[in-house]
Amino acid sequence: MTIVAERTFVPPGPGSWFLDPTHWTRPVTRFSAEVFPEAFKQCGHLAENGRLVVVKGRFERDDESARMLAEEISPIELVSEKLATSVAIKVSTPPHGRATFERLWDVLAQHKGDRCVAFDIELQQPGKKLRVRVDVNAQIRVRPSEGLVSDVEKICGAGSVVIGRAARVVRH
Repeated sequence: MTIVAERTFVPPGPGSWFLDPTHWTRPVTRFSAEVFPEAFKQCGHLAENGRLVVVKGRFERDDESARMLAEEISPIELVSEKLATSVAIKVSTPPHGRATFERLWDVLAQHKGDRCVAFDIELQQPGKKLRVRVDVNAQIRVRPSEGLVSDVEKICGAGSVVIGRAARVVRH
C-alpha cells in the first residue's frame, strides 16, 4: 500500500505567492526587476547572484506579479554613505592630544566631501570627566566612507567614528 501525502500550500500573506519546492524551502513571491538600458550601462556590473543592492525606481503591481522598473542601482555598502548627514569623531584626552588632531586634520583633508564633522571630546581628569561636542567649521567637510572610518580608527581606536544624521538644533 502506498500513501501519497499532498503538500498543502497556504500563502504567508497578501499578494501573489507560489511554492517552488525545487529551489526554495519556503514560499516566494513573483517579483522581477527590469533595468532600463541607461541604468544597466552604469550599474550592470553590480548584477551578481546573491549580491545585495539598493534599487531606485518605480514599483508596478498587478494580480499576477509585481515588478520594479529600476532607474538606479547602488551597492548596499553605499547606503549609509548616501544617508549620512554628519560624521562625529570620539576623542579622549588623555591619551590623545595635539598630535592626534594634527593627524586627523590630514585624514579629513584626504576625504573631502559635503558632510559636517564634529568632535566628541572627553576630557579626563582625576575624579572628573567632561564631555564636549565641538562642531568643526563649515570649511571642513568630509565624504563618509569605509576608508574615512578606517583611517580615523587607526588614529583614535575602534568605534571612534559615528556616521549618522545631524542632530536637530532646538532653540528656546
